[in-house]
Amino acid sequence: MDMICVNCGGQVEEGWRFCRLCGRELAVSAVAEVPATPVATAPPAPASPPAQSVFDASPVAPRAPRRWIWKRRWFPRVAVATALLALAGGLAYTVVNDVQTHTTLTTTRSDLAATTARLHSTQKDLASTRQTLAGTQTELSGTKQELADTKQQLDGVRQTVTDQTKQLQDNATEINNLGTCLTGVATAIDDASVGDVSAENAELTRIAPACRAGLRNLP
Repeated sequence: MDMICVNCGGQVEEGWRFCRLCGRELAVSAVAEVPATPVATAPPAPASPPAQSVFDASPVAPRAPRRWIWKRRWFPRVAVATALLALAGGLAYTVVNDVQTHTTLTTTRSDLAATTARLHSTQKDLASTRQTLAGTQTELSGTKQELADTKQQLDGVRQTVTDQTKQLQDNATEINNLGTCLTGVATAIDDASVGDVSAENAELTRIAPACRAGLRNLP
């Protein structure tokens, strides 16, 4: 009797383990017998038995056809498991990346806060330094004014010293003139005492300018 595969309906032969059309394993329940239709045929001619090799100790079963991988039962499960693993790996990578990004942002925020604090401190120091410089500038302005006043006083003292020096020089000249006048007067007196009138007149004539110069500024 002929047999068919219950999966695809293809005709199979006795002794096959797999269907050559769909590749399904042929079990007892996967094979159905088909009643053969009697056909009038001539009796077959006697045929000589086929030559059998000495190496063929047992009949060789037909080779099972290769099934496509997506028709196997385990393929959907492996695909789903692979997709789940890929999704879990992607989620884990995303979580780790988010944690690292959050840590980096926290560190950056802390650095910015520290930098802001340092900038505020530097700004306060600059304001204090500016105030100190303003006070120093005021003190320098006062010192400059004091130096100008001192210079003016020194100029006045210098002028006074110059005037007094000139006065002393004038006094020394007057004293010299008075000395010359007194010396000439004494000489004229000596000449007059001896009766030398001409010598007396000559001496008085000589000392007259010195006497006038020495007596000019006397009170």
